[in-house]
Amino acid sequence: MELCNPTTGRFMVDGYSDISKREEYVEAVMLKLHEVVTAIEITAAVTAHEAVFNAAREARRTMDKSDPWKFQ
Repeated sequence: MELCNPTTGRFMVDGYSDISKREEYVEAVMLKLHEVVTAIEITAAVTAHEAVFNAAREARRTMDKSDPWKFQ
């Protein structure tokens, strides 16, 4: 409920009026997503799933280059 704006009734990250909190939430999600993609990449490497490994590595590298604050 911390993302619900009671004035507008919107329940989304873009509905939250405090920019610093929105950035905090976006960063938390991006960091967790990065962990998940890294785990998939490592698991694919260990199990020799080359296609999954390459896709996960490319996704991770793309995330490493992205600016997580450009969500609007």
